[in-house]
Amino acid sequence: MLPRRTITEKETTTYANTRASANTISYGYEPAEIAFALRELNHNVLTKATQGVDRKTLRLTEDMLSGFSCVLGWYNLCCFLLQPTPKEPDIHWLQKFYDLSVSHASLEFNTDHVVSWLAKHLPPRSEPAPDIPCWFAWNGTSYNEEFTAGTIIAAEKNRLLAFRKSLYMYLTVVTSRSKH
Repeated sequence: MLPRRTITEKETTTYANTRASANTISYGYEPAEIAFALRELNHNVLTKATQGVDRKTLRLTEDMLSGFSCVLGWYNLCCFLLQPTPKEPDIHWLQKFYDLSVSHASLEFNTDHVVSWLAKHLPPRSEPAPDIPCWFAWNGTSYNEEFTAGTIIAAEKNRLLAFRKSLYMYLTVVTSRSKH
């Protein structure tokens, strides 16, 4: 049985300027994957940053992105971004995301195509099994795959960009200190 992180979003304007009354999504995560992602982040980014390595060489990796995806709440977006045949704009955006010298302000992207993809690949509704990576409960006034997918992707995008922003800000402080 996987440990779970459950997130409930209440009264959040998320998609198509519509409010959901309550929306719960649960992510099952593998502690070993998180430990590996933390080790990679510490070894390949944080330690090097404190040693004064040029910030342009500091990069996130696919293993870090996927390793944190369930525990930090961007699993569905990660599945889309790491699919075997991504489209060129998504590849370009992901490369900018990995590059920790790129400001978080330049990482906005349109998620309409991601929403369309997720509407066809939605995780199960309610709690079907304790070992699946993701399930959701919908308490809105009506259920619609496109709206549900939009709500999930908007929330996951916010969490992913918040993670990246906090890491960028941390590195800004650390790398400026190491230069003095």
